[in-house]
Amino acid sequence: EMSSNGGAHNGGADGGGGGTSTGGEGATATPGSSFASKVPVGELSLGVVSGFTSAYALKKIGRVVAFGVGVGFIGLQALQSTGYINVNWNKVDRDLRRQLDFNQDGKADAKDVELAQRRVVDFLRRGVPGGAGFLAGFALGLRF
Repeated sequence: EMSSNGGAHNGGADGGGGGTSTGGEGATATPGSSFASKVPVGELSLGVVSGFTSAYALKKIGRVVAFGVGVGFIGLQALQSTGYINVNWNKVDRDLRRQLDFNQDGKADAKDVELAQRRVVDFLRRGVPGGAGFLAGFALGLRF
């Protein structure tokens, strides 16, 4: 088959698209086979897709939030440096650290970040079939 730019188009003949497979990685599990009986393929697919899209969306939202916080900080600094306002940055820092100290050990550190991530993932995958697939999809979505 020819593509619109005049070059040859594979059309899935390499087993990567369409067509049937006789074994190997592209093999389709049949009901009763050991693979199909051990892995709930439909649930795993839902888990992977929902995990991937959740992580991808969280990354995008995180960037927007970071942009907003950065613009807000620049604005506050500009207003403070021109004498319009006075910001008590020590109080802001103290209050922010208290809010970010999820494990209540008196400091905001990597352990708090891990705990926050775990809470977000647990919340997002609650009730979603294919929990292992969700985690795999979530990890993949964070890479994109």
